[in-house]
Amino acid sequence: MYLTAHHVKARNGSVGINAYFSRHSHADELRIDWNRLDIAQIADEIGGETVVQSIEIQPGGNSVLSYLDVVAPENTDPGFIADSLRVFEYYVKEGRFPAVMATARIGLRFGVIIGLQRLAVAEFRRLRAHVLLLLGVTSQSKVRQLVPSASGPLRVMVTRDEGGEVYTLTHESEKRVAVARPEFTPVRIRLSDDNRDDFRASVGELYALVITSLTGLSSAQIGQLGGVEVVQGDRVLWQKGPSGDIPGQLLGVWFRERESLPSPDHAPTGAILPRRDTKLDADVVFSLDLVHVQGVWLPLSEAGVHTYVHSAGMRSEERWSFITKPIEGSSPVIFDAKFAEPISLAAVAGSYGASAAERARPDYATIQLELHRRA
Repeated sequence: MYLTAHHVKARNGSVGINAYFSRHSHADELRIDWNRLDIAQIADEIGGETVVQSIEIQPGGNSVLSYLDVVAPENTDPGFIADSLRVFEYYVKEGRFPAVMATARIGLRFGVIIGLQRLAVAEFRRLRAHVLLLLGVTSQSKVRQLVPSASGPLRVMVTRDEGGEVYTLTHESEKRVAVARPEFTPVRIRLSDDNRDDFRASVGELYALVITSLTGLSSAQIGQLGGVEVVQGDRVLWQKGPSGDIPGQLLGVWFRERESLPSPDHAPTGAILPRRDTKLDADVVFSLDLVHVQGVWLPLSEAGVHTYVHSAGMRSEERWSFITKPIEGSSPVIFDAKFAEPISLAAVAGSYGASAAERARPDYATIQLELHRRA
């Protein structure tokens, strides 16, 4: 499929946004190299057949002020496109135009004339709204609307009866699921000790299946609601973090050398992702610098260094430090930070895991930090 929206100006001075939703035939899709998407070629040569359009300015002879192109395989989930456009805003904010993001599943491109570049994010958001309107995503889904107000993870309580375990959602969690899924009816699941091992062997991760069965929500939707905890008494048996987090990340606060130490209740201003199997009590810790974009934590790339105060300051040889937020009663840790050698996408996957690599930019090296622990 090919979606595009253009902010255009007519010869008489009128301005508006024209948007088009086109479908590719099977023959069209065979011409597209989905592993190395050439968005310009698709826009110019393989646009497909327009099936829905929204016209505010009569086409023909108009000047294009900004544009947004979206290319994806037919029948791609609209939610995936919406989420990809949220992440793409990070690229737009970097101020390099045209901004392009291409993966094996989707390609995005945004351009804007020089005179409107200072308003690029606003331009992008207007075009994104028109594209999603044609796609049928007229607003964020009910689950996504809950993200800002999510009050921690959903909770599944585990109790025992004679010969088995019983899983139920807490009353508060049931209410939150019912808002996201109005047809939801609370249920309880019982698993006997006799068939527990066989059941786990056949389904894989037991708790993930239990949670999906209890809520009727997908793993992604549960992540968007704030994640979930499986609790037995005062013990957390299993948990899934919010969808915006990267497993293993640590929230914290960035501060300059001359600034006072932030208080423990200071709102997080950043996050780090230590290398796998790294202990925080080591004298030197290598990590990725994570930045928050539209509810999602992303590894900072070389292209975005000057976008954020702490990284721009470090690039200008200012001294910056990072203090972690206390977790489960642990004391905060203070690190003095400096840049290490940037690393490739393959190195991100090898040192920091697949989840980090999925969110790292493929077209720029990823920033790596060398953190020195204060005594």
